[in-house]
Parts: sequence; structure tokens; C-alpha cells
Amino acid sequence: MRSRGLGRRLMKQALRFCRERYPDHEIELGAQRHLVPFYEEFGFAVASEPYDDFGVVHVKVVKSRS
Repeated sequence: MRSRGLGRRLMKQALRFCRERYPDHEIELGAQRHLVPFYEEFGFAVASEPYDDFGVVHVKVVKSRS
């Protein structure tokens, strides 16, 4: 199901949900390092050094409240 825009649609809905229910909070998640550009499209910024999560390199990404 890749390359159909579903990830972007889900991310937009998730961010809308967070803004509506938690408007004064940052959003933080663990992202696979190779997907950082995807999250940057939504305003996330890398906030950690890379770390191993069961054999897959991840980084913490954070989106400030807005």
C-alpha cells in the first residue's frame, strides 16, 4: 500500500487530533531515521542522537505546539 499517500493522510488526521485535544503540548515520537524527511514535512525536528530499536535505527522527533 506504499506510495498511495495513506501515511500523509493518517499523519494529518493524527496531528489534527493532537491539536484539538492537546493544544499546549509538543508532539514527540520515535521515527526510523530514514523517514526523518517525511516527518520534517509536518514540522517535526530531530531531537536526539540515533538509537537502536530492535535492530532499526531511530531518532526522537519533536513538533512544537502550533
